[in-house]
Amino acid sequence: MPLEASVERPRIENILHHEPGRQLCLVRYAPDHVPVDEWVFNKADLADAPIVWARSLTPETDQKLIEAFPNHRVWLLQPDRDDAGQLIPYPGTQQEMARVTQAPPIGRGR
Repeated sequence: MPLEASVERPRIENILHHEPGRQLCLVRYAPDHVPVDEWVFNKADLADAPIVWARSLTPETDQKLIEAFPNHRVWLLQPDRDDAGQLIPYPGTQQEMARVTQAPPIGRGR
């Protein structure tokens, strides 16, 4: 079931705060996403923010974001999907490559 940002974003943010280091959470919306259900907002000082939220648009723009925040663990959240509670390491990143085990995605069961 799709997630509502007002209810679920604090839960996801809490999960990210308990992960080691700094986090970059790329949010990929579905084409029919309801615009008022916004997930992406940040503190004013991105350089010192423990979590940076950004929209996932294309692989190219995502890569530019990943390069702009090199010391961050990168996550993908797709709040409009049926399995929306799952926060997964961004595909192709080092942490995702290391996760190619049976470890379940971080999310609802945690």
